[in-house]
Amino acid sequence: MPYSSESVTKVTELYAKKKVAAEVAAEVEKAQLYSAVPDVKKIDNRLSSIGLRIFKESMRGGSDLCGRIDKIRVEAEELVSERARLVAAAGFDADMGEPKYECPLCKDTGYDKNGKMCKCLHRALVDAEFKNSGMSGLISKQDFDNFSLEYYIGVDRTKMENNLIRAKAFATAVAEGQCRNMLFMGTTGLGKTHLSSGIAKSVIESGCSVIYESAQNMFSDFSYERFNKSFGDKTPSKTDKYFECDLLIIDDLGTEVSNQFTSACLYNVINTRIVSEKSMLISTNVRRNELLEQYNERIVSRLIGEFEVCAFVGKDVRGEKLKMNKK
Repeated sequence: MPYSSESVTKVTELYAKKKVAAEVAAEVEKAQLYSAVPDVKKIDNRLSSIGLRIFKESMRGGSDLCGRIDKIRVEAEELVSERARLVAAAGFDADMGEPKYECPLCKDTGYDKNGKMCKCLHRALVDAEFKNSGMSGLISKQDFDNFSLEYYIGVDRTKMENNLIRAKAFATAVAEGQCRNMLFMGTTGLGKTHLSSGIAKSVIESGCSVIYESAQNMFSDFSYERFNKSFGDKTPSKTDKYFECDLLIIDDLGTEVSNQFTSACLYNVINTRIVSEKSMLISTNVRRNELLEQYNERIVSRLIGEFEVCAFVGKDVRGEKLKMNKK
């Protein structure tokens, strides 16, 4: 699903407003120009009829058609030249009365003359997806480029370098539409969130939708929909996003209060996304044997059997950074 419907709606409305604002401002400027230099309005009226005159001559045909059309074109060029002279003589800018679009390439429509998406629209949609993903703050600070291996030593460095390679490959596969699932396992401070942010940024920039949420907040959303939402409440669902996005990132699985309800919700999310071939990235501080204790066999079999496990090792990176900064 290229971009979420929420992002598309927001950005489309924004572009429509920008385009209208630029054109309304241009009309105000044009009125000021006509008031100051009435002859410019007369010239504009004559210029606006040029296309129709050429069309009429084309319909008439005749051996001298090219000559007649050339004469009209010469007249148009002279009118444009005279208009520019009058505008300049009055002390106005040459583009007075013309819309000042933010993007001159697409004129704030989002698409070029060939119907291809403009770079500005792609960037706006990406920015909207960053915000919708829940990772905008993290993405602005953490990505693949600034994931440093200098805080890992020896074998740990080799393993973490391999994790970085696997994370990039995962992001590429998801961006290309492949269904991939990955499980980050390891204690706190080893870079799981940093690589999650790098994956999210890469996938979003490719044109896909990403939702990032902690397990605790995700289960709170399901709890609200199940127990707190009043009958007839037409507000948008808090949980649809967990099933619809191209990539779902669940952070800190295992920190939630586990019970029958949360287990049912987790299984539903995992199983539904596997069946519908939508990718997932789950991060947890819980060890493999603890997964068996905390979750039922159906969930663990999905996590171990359907997810590529990526083990994070080493010392707490945040602590290592503090030590290096003090030196």
